[in-house]
Amino acid sequence: MYVTIRRNFLIAMVLGLFAAAPMEAREIRRIQRPDSRPDVAPDADKIAEECATRIKRIASACVTSHERLTDRCKRLIERLLSIGHERRARQIAGHCIRILNRNSEACVRSIKAICHRCVVVLKRLGAEDAAERLRTWCEEAVSEIRASQREAVETIRSCFDPTGPSLPDPDLARG
Repeated sequence: MYVTIRRNFLIAMVLGLFAAAPMEAREIRRIQRPDSRPDVAPDADKIAEECATRIKRIASACVTSHERLTDRCKRLIERLLSIGHERRARQIAGHCIRILNRNSEACVRSIKAICHRCVVVLKRLGAEDAAERLRTWCEEAVSEIRASQREAVETIRSCFDPTGPSLPDPDLARG
């Protein structure tokens, strides 16, 4: 049973990280030059929209990943607690929290990298207002991920008696 659980957690983590893969250089070049004709200037609004869509997609995938992982972890923890395996349930909870933290940080790093690249491109095009709007969307996406992470950790912690031993802190992953 432990091998299956561990394998499922690893699969979830890998899928979560793939959802948050940063933009590759060729994608940035495509965004910088959305039209293959060199005589046509790139449209700053279209670039900002593409960047915002990618950022929202990553944030949404990350939040969904948190929800799914939390549900699976909570069910497993409750099952272990119901049969009296509190020590093992705490180990699983710690493992789940570490995965949530790693996944969140990977998503945040990806969003920040995309945001930075897109803002640089927009500023080169002289679209300061679009760059500022995009920066705001990035901050909102990061806040959404952090809130989802805190909620997931609290849900996992709520499975246990508050007087028992503590579980890992969600803020430790941020350093």
